[in-house]
Amino acid sequence: MKAFECKMCGECCWGRGISLSKEEIKRISEFLGIGVEQFKSKYCVKKGASYELRVKESGYCIFLEENKGKKLCKIHPVKPDLCKRWPFFHCIISDKDEWKLAMEACPGINPKSSFEDFVKQALSELNEDLKPNN
Repeated sequence: MKAFECKMCGECCWGRGISLSKEEIKRISEFLGIGVEQFKSKYCVKKGASYELRVKESGYCIFLEENKGKKLCKIHPVKPDLCKRWPFFHCIISDKDEWKLAMEACPGINPKSSFEDFVKQALSELNEDLKPNN
């Protein structure tokens, strides 16, 4: 039994824009087959010295699309690192109350799993991400 398995509900894709690193901008631009400057002007908002992904009027990420009742990320294979890490954020894996709040918002967090199982999966997946060639 997994403590977290994405249900593709799109709820984590709602809210303020996601800040992007230069590497993420380059990776997503290449995936979309457009230049970096075109990507920034079409899909980003400049915030100080950095860029964030635009959000639609609905408040959802510009790359979230609905198809046959499922919400799908148009850039899923190259999505920003922050998106890849959800819900394994430090504030959630280090605080049981934060985990409970995340569980209320995210149907992918298994309510039958324990906090300890969630942390164990988080650490395993985060360690996997740190290995070379990922």
